[in-house]
Amino acid sequence: FAVVEEFMMSIPAGYWTVRAADLSVELVENPPFLVDVRTDGEYGNGYIAGALHIPMTDIMTRLAELPTDVPLVIYDNPTHRSTMAMVALRLLGYEDVRVLAGGTGAWEKAGFTLEK
Repeated sequence: FAVVEEFMMSIPAGYWTVRAADLSVELVENPPFLVDVRTDGEYGNGYIAGALHIPMTDIMTRLAELPTDVPLVIYDNPTHRSTMAMVALRLLGYEDVRVLAGGTGAWEKAGFTLEK
């Protein structure tokens, strides 16, 4: 998975990804809807405040919980499941969906905390 994380971090800003520092600013100024697609156990280890937890395996059966009128930011750790969820949602017509580049690992590495 390190290769996927490295690839995601190398994608230019704005190309369906958002970096941790930029997301922290957005959360204050114009908050996107956060979706945590990690497993229950991973989610229990900490999450970004305000995130809705929908495990990747359940994303397609819980579409009704996702807004269609605000940007979505999907994350996991590192980014393989969130990338799959983002692509699936884009194929279903969601237009403003991005992935947190580097997931929760990048979030913490940038100095931001996870809620418990």
